[in-house]
Amino acid sequence: MKRNVMSVCCVWLLFFLIASPVYAHKMLMEPVEAGTVKVHYEDGSFSQRTVVVVYDNEENQLFEDKLDEQGHFYYGDIEGAHLLVAEDGIGHRVEWEIGVVESNESVMNRWGTITVVVLLFIGIAWFFTKRKNSRSSM
Repeated sequence: MKRNVMSVCCVWLLFFLIASPVYAHKMLMEPVEAGTVKVHYEDGSFSQRTVVVVYDNEENQLFEDKLDEQGHFYYGDIEGAHLLVAEDGIGHRVEWEIGVVESNESVMNRWGTITVVVLLFIGIAWFFTKRKNSRSSM
């Protein structure tokens, strides 16, 4: 039984270590300069069909347009712009409140979380193995 538990734990550990991150599914919107944002996926690519809608602080639509050839959207001359919403038409959507700085989760944070979860599973498996062995020796 102990070998089975350790085998399962090793398979889980290998799965998480070998698995590579998949990009291009999360859409990001980053300010480039005042009045300009870049809308792209995590791998740096962007979709020509992405439409960005500009809203004021009362959620009234002010303007709507597509990205340019480099994935940029210009909103600097739109008075009252408060919120930008980008959608690529296939389910990816990102919102950005103008002036708000957001931090994206780092890859190291993801790997740290995965490591903690794997170690937790190993600890639980070890606990139940010890518990079963102590019961069977009684």
